[in-house]
Amino acid sequence: MAITRSTATQLLTKAELKLWLASQKSELNKLTSLALRKKIVMTRRVRDKFRDLAKRQKALAKKTKGTSDVAKRTEKKHEVFTEMLRVFERALAAKEAQEKRLGRNKKAQKRGLKGVKASRAVKKTKASAEDEPVAAAPNLSFALRLKKQALAKKAKGGASKLSIQQGVANKSAAKRVKGHTRASNARRQARRDSR
Repeated sequence: MAITRSTATQLLTKAELKLWLASQKSELNKLTSLALRKKIVMTRRVRDKFRDLAKRQKALAKKTKGTSDVAKRTEKKHEVFTEMLRVFERALAAKEAQEKRLGRNKKAQKRGLKGVKASRAVKKTKASAEDEPVAAAPNLSFALRLKKQALAKKAKGGASKLSIQQGVANKSAAKRVKGHTRASNARRQARRDSR
């Protein structure tokens, strides 16, 4: 179901309208696969919200034996967000297929290199590929990045930052537990003394 901009501005709030504008063809090409995933999560959340709201409003309208314009409007919003979700999912599938094709082309180009230069080039790319994911992974969690760094350092034979930080975390956790135990014992003793 195609919806015009004027209908969207009348039907949707500002935040919802931003999401709708992002689902238009001119804006879809600008989004990365990560951004598309975020838009899918947001759209799915809003769609589910309006689906549930429409159900409740329909049930209320049946109890009062009348038709509700609010329920119709909510149902229309649910349809709009369902369509937006389809658009985002199609765009993500196309973007991932495009990235996969580009990845295959790079592999084919590496295989096309000949002789000693090719083996050196492959070795250089492998070495940089091992180092690169640690630094160039902004979407990974901090703990995961530390683990990757630790593995990289273990392979090189150095002491890992992760093991040092885990040791500090274990000591601080032990101190916390000890403090809680001490405070608990002090409270118990105070209760006994007050009797």
